[in-house]
Amino acid sequence: MRSGWVLLALTAAWSQDKGAVEGVLTNAATHAPLANARVTIDRAGVNETLELRATTDGAGLYKVEGLPAGDYVVTFEAESFVSVASPVVHVAGATIRVSTELWPAAKVRGRVLDDAGQPVHDTAVELYRYRGGRPNSVKTDRDGRFSFDSVNPGVYALASRPAATKKDGTALAVTWFPGFTLRSQAERVIARAGAEIDGTEIRLRRVPVWSIVGTAVNEEGRPLGGVSVKLRPGDEWQPDEAATVTAGDGTFRFSDARPGEWRLAASGAGREGYMSVLLDKHDIDGVVLRLFPPFAMEGFIEREEPRDSEGKRKLTGVYLLPEGGEGKQVMAFHEQDGVIRFPKVQPGLYTISPVGFVPNYYVESVKLGDREVMSRPVDLTSGAVPFRVIYRPNAGRVRGTVEKGGLSTVALVPQDEALLDGQFIRTAKSDASGRFEVGSLKPGEYYAFAFDRVDRDALADVSFVRNLHSLAALVHVEAGKSADVDLKMTPWPE
Repeated sequence: MRSGWVLLALTAAWSQDKGAVEGVLTNAATHAPLANARVTIDRAGVNETLELRATTDGAGLYKVEGLPAGDYVVTFEAESFVSVASPVVHVAGATIRVSTELWPAAKVRGRVLDDAGQPVHDTAVELYRYRGGRPNSVKTDRDGRFSFDSVNPGVYALASRPAATKKDGTALAVTWFPGFTLRSQAERVIARAGAEIDGTEIRLRRVPVWSIVGTAVNEEGRPLGGVSVKLRPGDEWQPDEAATVTAGDGTFRFSDARPGEWRLAASGAGREGYMSVLLDKHDIDGVVLRLFPPFAMEGFIEREEPRDSEGKRKLTGVYLLPEGGEGKQVMAFHEQDGVIRFPKVQPGLYTISPVGFVPNYYVESVKLGDREVMSRPVDLTSGAVPFRVIYRPNAGRVRGTVEKGGLSTVALVPQDEALLDGQFIRTAKSDASGRFEVGSLKPGEYYAFAFDRVDRDALADVSFVRNLHSLAALVHVEAGKSADVDLKMTPWPE
């Protein structure tokens, strides 16, 4: 869950070469001030030690003065709350306001048992956001117990990763709570603010191990010897399961692979190749893993916003997202002339996904040549025509009031399911009286919600949003205009 940062440069009050950082810290669940919280300010991106500390007062206020000009990170910590660090802030002879809120920490505890019901000690347990991302990891104790003691409110998937030790043709599988070998079957763990969840018992599965046999070839189908091949879980944040090198005839083998969703990743001879495999109940033979040399690709960001005092405009980026894990994700920012360059792209199916936005502008379209490809997978190979990301000014706005919803979070979610990503979903906090305004909206039809808290990852989940339709107000947004809507605050459904 993202914290609601407020970063604001105030007028310098007392010095041209020393600055200050001040702000207020509140409880994200109750919006009450947090007293006696620890605030630490560190220099960012330099090899020097400068660490200043403060403590919030009874109103949640803090102030740190005497900061030399430079970039800083502000970290907030409080007992029984989830610690957070701010984005980098620049101090240069002024007072910078850095305010945020901390969520009461949840706790998730349980134990891991083997297939015979015996505790498994010193094995990894991983807590993932249910919809993906990097996990937190702990080890079980001598009684097989584990504990995550500072968990942000949200929905999680829980897994145990035992060592891949083969025994009589079987091994203990990576097992998702409460006892499944596929992440898609994992039961959700809902951690609410301040909750203590105990008894999440993971019963490890002992499963037959299978082999994956194949050949690595180049773009012409010729075998490639000496190529590195890795067996990776389908989830990019999990560690590699195994690695090998192809023989002279390009063949490779993974003999003791556990069932699951896997990704083969190969590199060598100036080429790379990727493919997904589902291993379940039988060996896989005859895999052909094709490697290609990378190619350079260019695009153009069409957006003519006003320049700053140095004649520069804001930079935004583009992700090339591979479809089905069969490729390599790459990202780049455009240059001042609007050109965006990707020096190394692997051939394959990708979605061209713009990221970042400029206030009052919206992404109108993404074109490959003359073809509209926004939110659609496209085949990118050497010689592909440049793409264009076209922004337009005069984005739409929505304003209104949340009934009895001071400091709630308002979300505007496109009704077009193809647009359910961070580029088009907008959120904003209402003020203490419930008034809100949400800008930078692409014209179109939206669902409007007011919640006590929001998980933006969930708002990009098509199935989740479909279940919210009955809670929504419908809003039509036009370019350059404001639409009005009144909302009622609803508790977040997870």
